[in-house]
Amino acid sequence: MSTAITIFLSATLTPIIMVFWGRLSPARELSEWEPSFEELTKRNRLLNGIACVFCLAGIFAPLPLFNYLPEEVHGWLVGLGFGLMIILPVLFISLATLPRGISRFYEFWRFYELHYKIGLKGIMAVYIPLMALGLVSVYEITKNI
Repeated sequence: MSTAITIFLSATLTPIIMVFWGRLSPARELSEWEPSFEELTKRNRLLNGIACVFCLAGIFAPLPLFNYLPEEVHGWLVGLGFGLMIILPVLFISLATLPRGISRFYEFWRFYELHYKIGLKGIMAVYIPLMALGLVSVYEITKNI
């Protein structure tokens, strides 16, 4: 498949997938004692932007290894990319928020759920298996080289 077709399909399908994902696991409404979405956005937009950069870096990080590692681990390199796509941003968010307390960590994830309109249970249902895939991929790659 050509790169242009791949980019087109990604740009087309991602919003559709996000809508259906949000319908399967909607974010809960803001309660009266929570900060407004505008306030959450002000405090978390930059962190989310940086996390998006880490997400893209994670998916592409294994690409150079395809030239140097045996073909039998190429599938695991794809798994590693999908794992790092989640692991790197979550690690960044943890390092950026947890020093300010667990409530700051939770605040970011509340913003994230409202911003993407997907409940945290739905987010974790996808993120946890992808992170596990990344860790298993590291094990399989190191075992086979």
